[in-house]
This record gives sequence, structure tokens and C-alpha cells, in this order.
Amino acid sequence: MYKFRATALNPVSIVATVDPDGTPHTAPFGSMRAVTPRLLRFASLRQHDTYVNLLKDDRVMVAFVAPPNIAVSIKGRARVVREKTALDEYFALL
Repeated sequence: MYKFRATALNPVSIVATVDPDGTPHTAPFGSMRAVTPRLLRFASLRQHDTYVNLLKDDRVMVAFVAPPNIAVSIKGRARVVREKTALDEYFALL
């Protein structure tokens, strides 16, 4: 007998920011979480290019890919919620 197994959707997220010279910068993040339908949060190392870019220019695009047939992009603004996380002082919460 076949048993149905429900699994949570865990898409890959790619965060796009703008480098100081105006060129796009993309990076994968596995820590992306939907807090509300309009609010996403993720953790980033404070020395990571994505974090540094968002401090200077808050424009961000997040792309989600969940094979075999889901792909979504979201455009918005990012801000630092917590400069240091409780688990690791080198990570910030955005």
C-alpha cells in the first residue's frame, strides 16, 4: 500500500543586490524564511558582499526556485533587523 508523505517546500533562494559600482551581485542563501506574506528574513555574514551592498543600497531581488516547476522573483527593499544574531556574532539578520 502506498503511503502519502507530505513534505515542506524548501526552495533555493538567490539574492540579488547592487555592487558599489552599479553592477548586479547574486548569491544563494539557504536561510531565507517567510515571516509574513509580505516579509522575508535571512541571515548573512556581516562581511559578505550581499550584506555590505545592502547597507549602501537597500534594493534587493529574491528569486526562489523549487524544482520541478516553481520559480518566483520578488523585488523589494532590505534592512538590517539585528546586527548580530543570538547564535553567532558574525551573522546579521536582514
